Amino acid sequence: MDYNLDSPGLVSSLDELSLWSAPFGLKILERINLRPQLHALDIGCGTGFPLLELSMRLGPESKVYGLDPWQAALDRADFKAKEYQINNISFFKGEAENMPFFTGTFDLLVSNNGLNNVRNIEQAMAECYRVARSGAQFVWTMNTDASFAPFYKLFRLALEQNHCTECLSAVDAHIYAKRRPVDEMSKITTHAGFEITMLLHDSFNYRFSNGTAMLSHSFIRLAFMPSWLEIIPPQNRNQILSTLEAFLNELAEKEKGLTMPVPFVVFDCVKP
Repeated sequence: MDYNLDSPGLVSSLDELSLWSAPFGLKILERINLRPQLHALDIGCGTGFPLLELSMRLGPESKVYGLDPWQAALDRADFKAKEYQINNISFFKGEAENMPFFTGTFDLLVSNNGLNNVRNIEQAMAECYRVARSGAQFVWTMNTDASFAPFYKLFRLALEQNHCTECLSAVDAHIYAKRRPVDEMSKITTHAGFEITMLLHDSFNYRFSNGTAMLSHSFIRLAFMPSWLEIIPPQNRNQILSTLEAFLNELAEKEKGLTMPVPFVVFDCVKP
């Protein structure tokens, strides 16, 4: 069956590759031991990347599962799978801490910046170990606590200048909650029972013309801004955001643009 390039559904399904998730996900796809007849799981699959690409690269003899608590994202991923005529994917709504799968189900597990966003990483990692078969490969990524370092430096400065020093500890807590130190995550992984066969360090940059462009960017407003706003007392938000924007614009003027580094790691693991 040929694709209908005039199909609105097919055209709308081409949005699967987020500029944010692509650098991490491409590294996962590089590390996977691709072979037919695998049972694979993408934990935190979202709207379908790298899940859809993984299913196509493994081929129709493999069975691929996507797990996410976000029903709207699963619906979108399912829609795209149908438009791409992919028949080897099943979608499940659920959390990594309590997966709806039997013990020893999967030959391959992946998670693209999903595990660092769970409520209980230790429990989630234990569940990953439970559902993996002996010898299963487990490849997952996370951006590190040095991500957006210039932003957080100026964020702290804006809080201090506006006499909100009591909020500085909340900045540290926010970073720790989303991006624990790599050494700590490594210990959690091995404590669960996995062997880390390779730990790869990489990075990319998110670049903007200035702070105004950064703070108004749709992905920043969707994925980052809500948690940043939680740090600031409501009565101080407008003033602190204005100060922060001015600081970022000043840095962009000095540096001829605004560069936010995103260092990340790829954990390539195996269940002995």
